[in-house]
Amino acid sequence: MTSNNATPAFAQAKQQRQLKVCQACHSHQTNKPGDVSPIGQILLKGHWLKQAGFEIDTLVKVRITEGCLILTAPSKVAPLPGFNQLNPREQRVITEVIQEFLVKDKN
Repeated sequence: MTSNNATPAFAQAKQQRQLKVCQACHSHQTNKPGDVSPIGQILLKGHWLKQAGFEIDTLVKVRITEGCLILTAPSKVAPLPGFNQLNPREQRVITEVIQEFLVKDKN
């Protein structure tokens, strides 16, 4: 199912993938060495992420319901004048503020 405004690269990418929930360990904040508990982990990687609108170093919104995770790429925002001259940390902070504003604006 593709929308009319899907990019050609995205239209060509597989639109359904099968992933596995793997076990990872999470260290608790205790003083006991080796005090860990298993937790679930899903690893997503591939060129298809960018094709689907998930750029490297962007925040991703995750909505959680029983048996369903919905990952949403950030909205495309027109570049601000001088944005590319800022250092990566400043760019990230500005992007996070804009994304937070967009989320609040939708509610």
